[in-house]
Amino acid sequence: MTQREKTLAAGLVVLLGVAVGGALLWFLGVQPYFEAKERYQGEETLLAEKQRELDAERGQIESILKVDPRLREWREISLPPRDPKVKADPKTAEEQKKRHLSQLQVDYEKHLHEMLQKKGFKSDSIAVQLGQTERQAVAKGKQPSYERVAFRISGRGELSSVTGFLADFSRTPLLHQVRNVTIENANARGGAKFTEGELEMKATVEALLVNGAKDRSGLLPPEPPKLVVLADPERNYYAMSTKNVFTGIKPQPPKEKKTDEEPKKPTEPKKRTEDPADVLSFVKLTMLCFDSDSGRWYATVYDQAKGGNEMRLSKALSELTIYDRYSQVSLDATVVHVDGKQLVFRVERGGEKKFFRLRIGDFVYPIYPKQPLSGSELKELGIAE
Repeated sequence: MTQREKTLAAGLVVLLGVAVGGALLWFLGVQPYFEAKERYQGEETLLAEKQRELDAERGQIESILKVDPRLREWREISLPPRDPKVKADPKTAEEQKKRHLSQLQVDYEKHLHEMLQKKGFKSDSIAVQLGQTERQAVAKGKQPSYERVAFRISGRGELSSVTGFLADFSRTPLLHQVRNVTIENANARGGAKFTEGELEMKATVEALLVNGAKDRSGLLPPEPPKLVVLADPERNYYAMSTKNVFTGIKPQPPKEKKTDEEPKKPTEPKKRTEDPADVLSFVKLTMLCFDSDSGRWYATVYDQAKGGNEMRLSKALSELTIYDRYSQVSLDATVVHVDGKQLVFRVERGGEKKFFRLRIGDFVYPIYPKQPLSGSELKELGIAE
């Protein structure tokens, strides 16, 4: 072999070595790297998508909990799935559960009956009947997440009995709800005559037994969690009875004069008035709108107790005067600012000026007189004190 042939052979060997080395580097290093990178990016995209789905579900859960805060404490306030005093026996587990559920229905029925009676419903009119027990539909071999127990209740009582029952029902630490309710004047259909002002209430209530809830022997939890299920700050729901939407407002009967008393000198009769808080609790800001013709914002205020037409207010129509049922002034104020978010009015008493703000849906009381605007809030609105 000549020198030239040896040189060419050596060069060929080196070239083949480089080619083989490059191929090995590609197949063993570069290609797996790019494949791994592609898989990583795909998994990262999938993770981001799952995170978005998780955030959406969490937002949905929070919105549900905001509507019904009871669901946050479902383990404690669900109807108990079993009695811990009874020993678990796989052979009779289903039978024990049925007996336990039957006892719960009896206890819950008794609880509803006592609550209705306590709130003043007529004993002879109270009826509590067991409705249908509904189990969640699941695939064969799986346990349902919950069982729904329904009861139909009815009774006669005054408006204070109805509002008191519904308020106490909401405060009861159980995972239950009023499914539907109808309230009507007991004398509306004719026939039997009942006491004037008596109402007939019919409702369907449901309680849930959730799989996985804490076991307990009694109907109510021994250490009930604090549930914020009614208005905060707390309202006096019995105040609704003073302006009964079913019977209307009736004047108090005149007092009988005692015959043995000496006749008194005639004096000027004392003016009858209502507590301003009772009047203003029913006066509500219902709408804010812009009139393009006048270039001005308007607001409408409605007295739910009196009914009739709404009051239309603006900086031009600035007199905000509310009268009680005896035509006495409960509020004398001046509207000083209206925009798309709020109405601001001024009240002058004893040489002192105070400003108050209403937003859509707000009632005048308790904002007036308990929540005056601060100096910084007035400055932000451009209102001079």
